[in-house]
Amino acid sequence: MKYRSLPSRVSGTLRAPPSKSVTHRAMVLGALSSGTSEIRRPLRSEDTDATLDGVVAFGAHVDRDDGSVRVDCDSLRVPNGPIDARNSGTTLRLLAGVASLLPGATTLTGDSSLRKRPMGPLLDALHSLGADAISLRGEGRPRSGFTGSFEAVPRAFQGMSAPSSCPASSSPAPSPRKGWRFASCLRSDPSRTSS
Repeated sequence: MKYRSLPSRVSGTLRAPPSKSVTHRAMVLGALSSGTSEIRRPLRSEDTDATLDGVVAFGAHVDRDDGSVRVDCDSLRVPNGPIDARNSGTTLRLLAGVASLLPGATTLTGDSSLRKRPMGPLLDALHSLGADAISLRGEGRPRSGFTGSFEAVPRAFQGMSAPSSCPASSSPAPSPRKGWRFASCLRSDPSRTSS
């Protein structure tokens, strides 16, 4: 049997599947923005719901329905209690960047698996921006128990004159740049990263 291929045209519309990574970032950017942000076709999961609950704890108002999420925020505040990132390292890293921008202590925690993950590179990256970010366990890992994992007590970012940098990490842990990027984009002075 022989096959013959002839030139043809393909047309139509494809919808890319939702992305968990993009959904996390869109939720945090919505909280950092002034006014209402609508996220269409978000990927809803336990991890992205943890991020939504985190931005609510920071003072954002969230409306969720089947096809979209609306995040409305005019100003963020220090949460009243610990934020539970559950098993989402992305949630913890992104919200740590948000916490480093606020004038007060924020405690982030997660489930037993998340509390075993190394956070030292993230803490170092936030230190490079002037934040006081510590592991309450003192091991560079989230602290187990209700009191949470790590605390970000920021210094003022306005008027810092020296550029801040985030060096590449040799750690096998996911990049600490996730939270650093969100915090650095709101600084008044230049920030840079190296690889």
